[in-house]
This record gives sequence, structure tokens and C-alpha cells, in this order.
Amino acid sequence: QEMMLRLTSNEERLVMDHEIKTYSYREWMKTNPAYTVYTTTDFATNEQRKNDFNVVSNWAVDFEGNFRFIGGVCKRQLMDKTVDQIFEAKEQHKDALMGVGCEVAGQQGGFISWIIKEMTARSLFFNLLSHGNGNKPGIRLISSKLQRMNEVVPLFKTGKIMIPDDMPDHPWIIEFWNEIRLATKKGLKSKHDDVLDTVSMLYLITPILPAQQFNIPEDSEMDNWGQEQYALANYLA
Repeated sequence: QEMMLRLTSNEERLVMDHEIKTYSYREWMKTNPAYTVYTTTDFATNEQRKNDFNVVSNWAVDFEGNFRFIGGVCKRQLMDKTVDQIFEAKEQHKDALMGVGCEVAGQQGGFISWIIKEMTARSLFFNLLSHGNGNKPGIRLISSKLQRMNEVVPLFKTGKIMIPDDMPDHPWIIEFWNEIRLATKKGLKSKHDDVLDTVSMLYLITPILPAQQFNIPEDSEMDNWGQEQYALANYLA
């Protein structure tokens, strides 16, 4: 992979480092922001070292429609653990979780029914996103990985996908930078593309935005008349 990085020129890359908007997750959370949450996934079928990663990507969507990565999983592990982590995201974000995207092509097709059964067993329910699957739960993709990656390039270049810069040791973050730096116009040249598979799913999502936060400006004519009396309360309709 290091050799591929040396051989890949900047002219070939789909997205340059400086075009990827970063933010401080900790500082952003201190502002008590309003956001909705979407989860995108890419499943592997076993935990052998040579195989792909299981990836769960959690995205906070702010009132401007930016997708901010806020945590997730990138690990070789069996699917039961990955399913647990999807439900952990639901428990953590509760009603803010608007949808979970799971691909149903190939070997991943059987996982939707498993997740639905787990919802009933755990009495914990969430929306499974649908695309190209006849309105049934699950995302069925027919385009190539490179085509899907090209769909999200404009989101990167307009700053709509935001990556935290204060969790550099997170396995997802490490793998993201490995993969994005080898995403070229001729193909995805990294050893794995599992994280980018979850990123490229974002172009299929039309997110529900949270309400924009605002403060009511002070106005001498509309301000409190007393400690417990507000001017509007004295108007009769």
C-alpha cells in the first residue's frame, strides 16, 4: 500500500487531502448541537485476517445537511458482533437515528432478515433504508464501486462530508485516509475499500435535517415586564 501511495500522482486522485473538510468532534459536541443520525454499513462474512473489514459508520447530520462522522467500527469480526454494534448505535442515539443502510447484493443479502428478527427479539426498532430494492428494506446497488465513489466526490469538494481531526488513532479514521488517498480516476487502488463503501452510500440518502437552533433576540418592547411576566402573555387574541 505504501508503494501504491508513492506511485499514485495527485492528478489521478479523486479527492485531495485539502478538499476533505475536517472538524473537532469534541469541540462540536460541546456546543450541544442539534442533529439527526444515519448509519451506513459494509459487511464481511468472517473474521479471518485476509478478509475484508466489517464497517459501521455513524453520521450526524446538522441543520445545513453536513454529514459528520461521529464514530463507528472498522474491524475484522463475526457478524453477530457487528449486528450488536448497529443496535448499540440505536441505543446511543435513540430517536435521532433516522435510518440504517445495509447493502443486499451478494453475500450480504441475508443480513436484512437477521437484523429484522433481532429488532423483534430486542424490542428495539429502527428504519432500514431502501434503494433499488422495490421499496423493501435494503440497498441494492448496480453501479461499480468507482461509479459510486464518483457520486460522492461533489459532497467532499463542497465540504458536506466532514471527518474529525481529533481521533487520529480510531481504526475507521486510519483506514479512511488509507483508502481515500488511493481512490483514483482509474479505480480504487487500496487493499480494502470497505470504509469507502459506507461513505459512497451517503449519496443515496436525502437526510431529514434537525431544526435550526436560534436565540430569541432581546427587544425592549417584547422583553419581560417582570421576573415572571412576559409581554406576549398579556395580549388577547
